Amino acid sequence: MLQKFSILCLLCVSMTLTAETFAQIDGLEDEIVLKGGRRFKGFVVREDEKSVYIRIGGSLVPFRKDQIEEIVGAPTSSLVEKEADILYWENALNDAMTKYTEALTDAKDEAAQLRIKRKMDECRHKIQEQFEQRYTTSLKRAENFASLGEFEQALEAYDLILGDDDINAISKSLIEQRISEVHCKKAEKYIDQLKNIEAIAEIDKAIDICPDYYRSYLLKSRILEAANNRTSKTADLLIQALNLGEDALSDAKKQEINLDVAHILHSEGKASNDRVIICKALEYYEKAIGLMPEDRKSVDEVVDTYLQLGQDFDTQSPEELELTVQGLQRAIELKPNLEDAFLMLGRIYLQLGQYANAVEQFEKVIVLNPGGKGNYMLLGRAYLKNGDLRESEEALLSEVSIDPQNFEAQLTLAEIYLKQKIYLNALKYAKQALELSPTTERPPEIIAASYFGEGGKKYREARLWYNRVLENQPGDMEARLRLAQMDMAEENYDSAQKSFEELSRQLTRMDSDTPVLAQDLSDELKYIYAECQTNLGAIQLRISSNPRVACTYHETALEVMPGFSKASRNLGITYAYMEEWGKAEEKFNDAIKFDPDDADNYIHLGSLYENLKQRELAIESYKRYIAKGGSDWNSVRSKLIENFKAPEASIPESPLAGLMDQEGGEAVITDTFTSSVMVQTETFATTTVLEQMESSSTDDSGMSMEEDLMTTDSLSAADEMTSPTATDEITSPVAFVDDSTSPVAFTDDSTSPAVAADEAVQE
Repeated sequence: MLQKFSILCLLCVSMTLTAETFAQIDGLEDEIVLKGGRRFKGFVVREDEKSVYIRIGGSLVPFRKDQIEEIVGAPTSSLVEKEADILYWENALNDAMTKYTEALTDAKDEAAQLRIKRKMDECRHKIQEQFEQRYTTSLKRAENFASLGEFEQALEAYDLILGDDDINAISKSLIEQRISEVHCKKAEKYIDQLKNIEAIAEIDKAIDICPDYYRSYLLKSRILEAANNRTSKTADLLIQALNLGEDALSDAKKQEINLDVAHILHSEGKASNDRVIICKALEYYEKAIGLMPEDRKSVDEVVDTYLQLGQDFDTQSPEELELTVQGLQRAIELKPNLEDAFLMLGRIYLQLGQYANAVEQFEKVIVLNPGGKGNYMLLGRAYLKNGDLRESEEALLSEVSIDPQNFEAQLTLAEIYLKQKIYLNALKYAKQALELSPTTERPPEIIAASYFGEGGKKYREARLWYNRVLENQPGDMEARLRLAQMDMAEENYDSAQKSFEELSRQLTRMDSDTPVLAQDLSDELKYIYAECQTNLGAIQLRISSNPRVACTYHETALEVMPGFSKASRNLGITYAYMEEWGKAEEKFNDAIKFDPDDADNYIHLGSLYENLKQRELAIESYKRYIAKGGSDWNSVRSKLIENFKAPEASIPESPLAGLMDQEGGEAVITDTFTSSVMVQTETFATTTVLEQMESSSTDDSGMSMEEDLMTTDSLSAADEMTSPTATDEITSPVAFVDDSTSPVAFTDDSTSPAVAADEAVQE
């Protein structure tokens, strides 16, 4: 088939050249007049004794001389031209071409030049015809040798064809490719004989002769692979074969080669941890999928590679993360139910701070695998970061029900309940977390803070746990602050004052002799410093009746933390003590602005309005106190009904209503978020300073203002129950890991640390 194709190519070239030559001299033909008067035009090419050969169109037609009357325009030949004609008839065609070329140079008139060009074209045409005959014979001979495995004889035969002076470019290219094929066949024979060095030598010869023959590169890659040398060099050879064989290779073969390239690059990129090489491997995986989309093996391999690119996402640059996200999205496109891809995407979005996107991914994970350990933990963490506490709680409770040993889930639930002041639930999960990891620092801190938050009835337990925290962390400032606050609540003012002053000194000096400005402290330490200052102000008002000094302490606290609601409220109480009502009202409103959810701000403002006889404002403030979950909501409600004659229907329901056990007064522990605030087991009567002021100034009790202040805590009981966290954000020192497991397992006869500590209190 190739032989016939080659001959056709040669004929086409010859015919094309002839047509071009005659196109250049169109209109300059000779006029031939036959006997009888018939006329036509053509080109007189040559003549002999009996005939004249005339080219008419594309055909050479012989006419007997006795048929021709006249040839108009036929010039007289020069001597050199006649010599060329003689050589032509002697079949010395190449010599004839040389003479014709010389004659063309000497020709003076245009008609002579055109005639010689016609003869040169005819000579060239005859040379080509003779070459084709030789070519066909030699080609067939060479192919026979190659088919019989006589490669050396085949190469010699092909070399003879290449050495022919009359060979054209197309034929030369075809013969060079045939020679490359023979070298490749020799190489295959050497491969079968395990002579790889000789095989490589033959393939290199094939590539040198015909660099564009794709099979040479495929064969060389095969030898390297057989020698366990699958490297980037092998991949380069395969890529070269793909590029050169684009039109010759079948789709199946292309897919096979693309997969081979992808495998080689993938292995190399994985071994060297080179993302660039792995991404290049993905390019060839995708090409393989494009050729045969239904091939599940290719799909699985490309998906696995995309997942591998995301394994170290926590150390990737933003640019790398963007590519990883795109890859994972592509993996999901290929396999829509790919749980691992959704998990990885969710973790990446968490790292990028795109919490809503993270929630979306983890929800898809749970749809695919609702019982998987750690899945709800990740969803809960994403909800928490996104500020959705209720959804976070529900997810974490689901995680605990699936995996009770998940330390992180238990601890995070404790943090959420502590933030919401649901102290009994915070205790429950903090103690469970402590059982899972007895050496972790955070659970005892939450337990202590929860007991502290429950108020005076639990101070004993709170002291025990804060002391335990200090045993493990002697420098824990928050524990020392809470112990001092409990001293103050229990009227151990000297001890509380010394503790607050010592904490303030340490915070502004730390380990250095050079004082540190309080404004330069971290937010957490600023909070502790401001707490110390405002508590010192409250002590000054209580034990020294020195409101001006007290104001200085509160103002210092507000300078360090400008939005500190408690300091603003205490400053309002101090102004009320000095009967500076306008300033007191301003500071109470500032406290509400700083923390609109703190119920205690409203009860002090309501007491102020009540004292100033501003009935409607007092009623409104008391109602807001109840709605915000003030601990003494029942007493305030009774006051509104009995003293202010407020209709019961107009009084909002407290979030605490209905949570108290009818008989024992115990708060209900619930694992749902519906009980947004947890009631403590005792009711604290919140008696404001302003109520006492009003009593001393309006009734007949006989108690002086100073005596009233000495017997009434200027900080309400609710003040002492503020959340022990420094900020609203839940911060946990526990590292977020996917597989939190208990480092310590308790046997049936062991006692957990949390239970042991509580039993010590009872003893």
